Amino acid sequence: MVSQFAVGLGMLLLSPLGDAVENRSIVVRSMTVRVFALATMAWSPTIELFLVASVALGLATVTPYLVPSYTAQRTPADKRGRITATMIQGIILGILFARAAGGYVSAEVGWRAVYGLAAVAVALSMAFCLRAMPAGVIRTEVAYR
Repeated sequence: MVSQFAVGLGMLLLSPLGDAVENRSIVVRSMTVRVFALATMAWSPTIELFLVASVALGLATVTPYLVPSYTAQRTPADKRGRITATMIQGIILGILFARAAGGYVSAEVGWRAVYGLAAVAVALSMAFCLRAMPAGVIRTEVAYR
């Protein structure tokens, strides 16, 4: 519950930055926080540290909401709808797969392994994003407020 509340707070406070700050930097920074939060959750010795890391993870989980807009900004107008829809389908399928895989891994190896493997998966995704997402200027002059 704490993590889901933090996701909502992150969407409210951090996702508007996608219009005011270059998206690649937000994506990479949020993924970095997610890697450390997931690793902390995997090895946390206390429930208090686990909950703090869970809040950090929730706040930093804005990446799936920023990547489609990043892609849309760099896609020709005639292909934008199809490509954005494909991105969103991939995000939804990824969420569904991650839940199923997490349940399986948790049943077989334990809940800590789920967070450790998720940290590795996010780190690999971040390496891919660093390579595949060129930095660029934002096209809008929208203030954060």
